[in-house]
Amino acid sequence: MTDLEPRIDLEVDGAVATLTLSGRAGRNAMDLAFVQQLDELTARVRHLADAREVRVVVLRARGRHFCVGGDLADFAAAPDIGAHMTTMTAHAHRGVAALHDLPVPLVVAVHGASAGAAIGLALAGDVVVAERSATFVGAYAAAGLTPDAGVSWGLARAIGRARATDVVLTNRRVTATEMEQWGLVTRLVDDGGLDAEVEQVVAALVAVRHDVLVENKRLLRTGSEVGLHERLDDEAATIARVAGGDKQASAGGSNQTSGVTA
Repeated sequence: MTDLEPRIDLEVDGAVATLTLSGRAGRNAMDLAFVQQLDELTARVRHLADAREVRVVVLRARGRHFCVGGDLADFAAAPDIGAHMTTMTAHAHRGVAALHDLPVPLVVAVHGASAGAAIGLALAGDVVVAERSATFVGAYAAAGLTPDAGVSWGLARAIGRARATDVVLTNRRVTATEMEQWGLVTRLVDDGGLDAEVEQVVAALVAVRHDVLVENKRLLRTGSEVGLHERLDDEAATIARVAGGDKQASAGGSNQTSGVTA
């Protein structure tokens, strides 16, 4: 970890790792220190997940906003803006890729504003919980920039190409209610209810066996990348494998039912 002023905190509590955006002035703007720490800490979390030391990761923020995107003052102060942006995106994109590649579920908690690359962070979430007053804005075109952090890849997949184009090109401010209707936000809560809802989601996930979490996420994340018959074969092999694991895990225990009929 670098010895820069903290922009992101990492806490591991049992099976849950929490990344908390904790930048200056409650805005969590992405400067060089932010993306360096994102790069380093997401790599650490990915290692913990791969080592089966955590089974759920939470991404949340302190302050007034989730993240207002790039720190334009930081960009303007760079002697070579192009070189600076290359360095910034290298760190940011490794961090975003690590979040997408987590084998375990990622829960993202959003409040206040999410702008620019912050949308890329939200797009990495498997469960995205947002307060009703939260807003999302592309911000790129207005700043004379183009999408980064996977926004051009993930936003159209989440909300459709036409809506994604509108959001990015027109700088339209989209409400959390709209984003729930469109598919980016998965759970909408009243203001002040974010922490309780996230705790409920995390508790439900932690209660699931580790290999079941991992395999369910893998199947859902990769479902559109293969044909039906290939996926049916994968499903058959996977359900047999996890069912066998369940018998091993519950050997000597009480009989349980899943609530479904095979």
